[in-house]
This record gives sequence, structure tokens and C-alpha cells, in this order.
Amino acid sequence: AVVKKGEVLATLDCRNASAAQLGVASQARAIDARQRAVADESARTQGLLDGGFVSANEAEQKSAQSTSDLAQLEAMKAQLAGSSLQVSDFILRAPFDGEVSRRAIDPGAFVRPGTAIVTVVDRSTIRMTADAPEVDFGVVAPNTKVTIHVYSTNKDLAATISRRAPSAEVTTRTVHFEIDVPDPNREIPVGTTGEVHIDVGEPVPATEIPLYAATLRGSKASVFILDGDIARAKTFDVKGEAGGSVFLDPSLAGGSHVVTEGRALLDDGDHVAAKEAEAIAPTAAASGVAETSDSG
Repeated sequence: AVVKKGEVLATLDCRNASAAQLGVASQARAIDARQRAVADESARTQGLLDGGFVSANEAEQKSAQSTSDLAQLEAMKAQLAGSSLQVSDFILRAPFDGEVSRRAIDPGAFVRPGTAIVTVVDRSTIRMTADAPEVDFGVVAPNTKVTIHVYSTNKDLAATISRRAPSAEVTTRTVHFEIDVPDPNREIPVGTTGEVHIDVGEPVPATEIPLYAATLRGSKASVFILDGDIARAKTFDVKGEAGGSVFLDPSLAGGSHVVTEGRALLDDGDHVAAKEAEAIAPTAAASGVAETSDSG
């Protein structure tokens, strides 16, 4: 259900609290009447004291009784105010415009303080929380632009990091950060998961090939390139890795055919019969296609 701010979400049975409030109010009225009578009597006694008709002790007692009744009246008014707040608490209202995401209690159920009855969410702004390794503390700085892939909608969103924790979590050695994503159309459900992608560094030209098509040794990659029906062993500088791809120096031209399987059986200059990767025979070498791209 969609609710507005101040709309009643639930009403609790407040007969006991209402009865207690009426009792406190009656006591307050009684004390108020008694205090006013004692105050008038104290004033009259003070006048008789000036004429010498009563003792100073009697006048002081009347004044003290009036002050005591006044203090009791103020205490009773405070108790009455507390009872009024308790009665008001029996009517639960929506604190903001939102939607009921969960109803935990059915009408007629017994509840006690701390029992959740309904959960209201405001999806106008979605907050995504994430953690990054402590070595990436500078990468997740506030105002950093990110891309979020939302699993529930299978869409990508552009956003910026809103805030970052000033310290790392002791056990996991990660840094917590949060992203506030405006969602005026309320298309994203809350409590779901997603991926945060952050571009780091400056783009550099590179050629992308499958990771299993190269043998990596430090910052070098050994690759077999097809020259007709001859396999040539070449070595290139490694620019980086991502997922199942390795990015090599652009001296490996885009569109080159590289051997993906059977490389362990080859020597430089061997003749091969290349086939497409989808039709690999158990003993045949396969070829893939290198693609030129920018790697960050």
C-alpha cells in the first residue's frame, strides 16, 4: 500500500491508557481546586497576621501548605502530559510518504514494546552500501563517479559515491562506502543487490585476447599467432587483466588469429590446421581473434 505522511498505519487498544489518563486528569483537577482554596486561606491568614489576630507560625504553615499543593499540582500536570503521550503512541502514523514493504502483525494480535508492526520504505532515493578492500581507500572517495548494475532490473545506472567511512573494518580489512541513487519513478526495489564498477586510471590502448590463449610470466605474455598454417611464438607486454581476458601491448594487431588450445604441444614454426573454437577436435589446435580496445 502507498501511504502519505501522517496517515494512520495501525491503532492499538488504548482503553487502559485512556482510563489512566482520565484518572490522572481527575486527580489534577482535585489538587487544583484544593490548592486554590488553600492559597485564598493563606492570603486571608496573612491579612489577619498584619492585624495581630493570628500567630506568625500559623500564617507560615498556611503559606507552606499552599506551596506544597502547588508543587503537587505541577507534578500531576506532568504525569497527565505523559499519559497523553502514551495515548498518542497507540496511534501509529507514517513518518513520511512511502510504501508498506512488510506487515508483521495481523489485526487482533497481541503486541508489546519493540514489536514491529509494519515497515514503510521511501524509494525516492535508494541507498546502496558496499565495501572495498582497504588498499582502494582512495578509489572510493566521495563524489567519485561509478556505474551500478542492478540485478533486479538488469539495468545500469550512473551515480556518484555519497560518503565513505573514515576507517577500515577490523576483521575484513575493508572500507565501507555508500551511494545515494535518485529513483523518482520508484523502479528499483529495496533490499536487493548489484555491482559497482569504478574506472581507475587513464585509458591506454591495448589488444584483448582470451586469458587462456596466453602464458603469463610476470609482465610478459607468450602467444602463438597463426601465420597462414604456421604457428609463430611471440611475446608481448601485459597491460592488465579483467575477468577472462588479458590485455596486451597493441603491437599485437587487432584481428590477429591466436591459438587458444593445444599450445602446450606446439613449438615455434610448427604447421597447424586451425579450426573455429566451437568445433575443436580433441587433438586439434584452435584459433581465436584478437580485438583492439582501451584498457584502464
